[in-house]
Amino acid sequence: MSPEEELAKLREQNRLLHATINDLKEKMDKEQPCINEHNFVIDLACPGETEQVGREETSEESDLDGVNTAVLAKVVLNSSGEQQVEVWPKLSCENAFDLTLFTDLQLITKTNETENKPILFGLHSELVRIMPGRELQCTKIVVPEWQQKYAVQCRGQTVQLRCRVKIVRSFKHIETEIDEEGSEEIEVGGKRICVNLAYLSSWSAEFRNGSHTRSRVINELSETDFEEMLEVIYPSSKPITSWNFEKMLNIAKKLKMPKLTRRCEIFLNDEEKHNLTEFQTLLLADTFSLNAIKTIVLERISSTEMLRSKVLMNEKYLQFTPDMKKDIHARYVELDLQEKTAVEI
Repeated sequence: MSPEEELAKLREQNRLLHATINDLKEKMDKEQPCINEHNFVIDLACPGETEQVGREETSEESDLDGVNTAVLAKVVLNSSGEQQVEVWPKLSCENAFDLTLFTDLQLITKTNETENKPILFGLHSELVRIMPGRELQCTKIVVPEWQQKYAVQCRGQTVQLRCRVKIVRSFKHIETEIDEEGSEEIEVGGKRICVNLAYLSSWSAEFRNGSHTRSRVINELSETDFEEMLEVIYPSSKPITSWNFEKMLNIAKKLKMPKLTRRCEIFLNDEEKHNLTEFQTLLLADTFSLNAIKTIVLERISSTEMLRSKVLMNEKYLQFTPDMKKDIHARYVELDLQEKTAVEI
C-alpha cells in the first residue's frame, strides 16, 4: 500500500471515528441532567420568653423548570428551651420525576438594626421522587440552636432565613413504575432480598432468560453490592459515583445489564466526576468491553508524546488485551502520520 493510500485509509478511519463520537455525545447529551436553583428569603419570628413555637412562614413560590418549589420554615424551642429552626422545601409537578434536592441555609440576625455576619448551616442533600398532582413536603432540616450570643437577642424579634435550593433531575420523566405486588424473594450471598423480577428482567439478560428466576439464588455477588445495584436501577435512581461505578460495572457484566453499563459509561465520560487517568480509564474499558469509552479516551490523546507518556510507558501496559494494544497502536500510527504531515506542510 502506497503512503497516499495509507493516508486515505487513516483519514476514512478518522472520519468514522469522529462520526461515532458525535453520535455517542448526542446520545449522552440527551441524558444530561437539568439543573435549576433559586434563592428563597423568609422572615422568621423568633419565640418570645413565654412562647414555645414560632409562626410557620412560607416563601414565595418559584417554578424551577416545571417543578413548583417553595420553602417553609419556623423557629421552635427544643426540649432544653433553646431555639432551633425547622426548614422543609415543598415541591409539586405535573409529571413524575426523580430528582436530587440540594439546600443550603444562612441565617441573618441583627444587632441595633445592623446585620450580623451570616450564620452558615452547610449543605443538605436529599433524593426524592415527585409524583404528578401530588404536593411533596421534603424531609425537615433541623438547624440546631444558633450561636448563644445571638439567641437571647433574637427572642421576640424577626430574623431572616436565606435558603438556596438547587434541583438536579433528568429531562426524561419516569416511564417505568414498579408493581409492588409483583415482588418476589431471591437469595443473594445467603440473604433473602425482595425484588421485582419483571423490572429486574427488563435490565438483566440473566434474569430475562430465566437462569436466575428459576433458582432464585445468586452466589457470585454480595448482598450489599446487589442492594446498591437495585438502588441505582430502581426509579429512585441512586447516582453512579466514584465509590460505586466499578461495583456497578462488575454486576452489569455478571448479570448482562447493558443499560447499567451504559450509565457507567456516561459517568466515565464526564471527567469532572472522577479523577481517573487515561490509562486507568482504558484499563476499565478493556476489562468491561466499554468500546465507546475506549474510542473517546484515545481520541482525547492528541499527540504521540502524550500517548507514550500516559499509556505506552505505563508499567502495567502489558495487562492490556491484544485487541486493546492493537487499537492503541493504530491511534499511535494515526497521530504519527498527522505530525509528520504537519511538519512537511
